[in-house]
Amino acid sequence: MAVLISIIIPSYNDGKNVQQLVKRIPKEDIVVVESGETAYFTSLPKHVRAYKGEKGRAKQMNLGANQAK
Repeated sequence: MAVLISIIIPSYNDGKNVQQLVKRIPKEDIVVVESGETAYFTSLPKHVRAYKGEKGRAKQMNLGANQAK
């Protein structure tokens, strides 16, 4: 049985670093929750799901967990 790992990345206006990070992570279930600028969403790989969330790491992590597979 294969194990799927969900990786939740909270971010606040850190799109450049998020883009570099997701390229280094194997194609797992990657969820980005951004509480700032979201323009970089369009340049993320197709397997990355990105959401606009409220400020606050706990809120971002909760949103990401709710969206994770």
